[in-house]
Amino acid sequence: MCDPKPGARCSADTWKELQHARSKADAARRDLDRAPEDPSVRRRLHQAESNLAEKSAAYDSSPRGQRELAEKIDSAADPNNPKVDDLRTRLCAGRATRIAQKQALARSRGLSGAEESLEVERALNRLRHPDGGYTRHPNTGREESIGFFVSPYPDREVAIPVDQLRPIDILRFSKANADLLRMDYHYEGAWHDPETGIVSLDVSVKTLDAAEARRLAEQHQQVAFFDAQTGASVEVDPNARDRISHLNEGNPS
Repeated sequence: MCDPKPGARCSADTWKELQHARSKADAARRDLDRAPEDPSVRRRLHQAESNLAEKSAAYDSSPRGQRELAEKIDSAADPNNPKVDDLRTRLCAGRATRIAQKQALARSRGLSGAEESLEVERALNRLRHPDGGYTRHPNTGREESIGFFVSPYPDREVAIPVDQLRPIDILRFSKANADLLRMDYHYEGAWHDPETGIVSLDVSVKTLDAAEARRLAEQHQQVAFFDAQTGASVEVDPNARDRISHLNEGNPS
């Protein structure tokens, strides 16, 4: 069932609207094939395709649309392939839309901040997948659930074998990097690499575009970026593990 406005849309209604928009776009394309020089037909096709994009985004934000995107990512022959980045970005955009709608509904009902947060948690509870790490806001400690995260500061990273990691290591890292963590859109990050058993502590930045996260990872010699929507890391450059290993060798335990 859909929430009342300005709340979130349900799967059934957004699916029906998407199917109708697809039919209208298909009909407009057929009309253009018959009359390719007719400007009015071209305008109708442009309007139909714009409407289709809008309805597709609305379906992406529905519970079923979110599940389908996550399943496509998970079932890809190589989930780390750049060709999957578009699916990841759509999943991110859909989740952001749904959370914004839940927050708007909570505010319209006069709910408290805590109750508004509960509405957000309900919007995400089908899609939470713990990964070997976290990305959290340095002021609130709240873990981030939307976006893609990658560290552009390889010189600030600390690498520690997971069996040697202590709470004091995390506190020291946060204190040592307070200058970066005071900046907007900078987050405390930690990732346990299952290939090596090493935990990397870093300062991550956030983007809503998976392709941009991949570019940053490549530019800064990172093994992976983190996809908060799927709760999994996306491997970009496995050779960067050599850099992490050298960090660990230089880390006083």
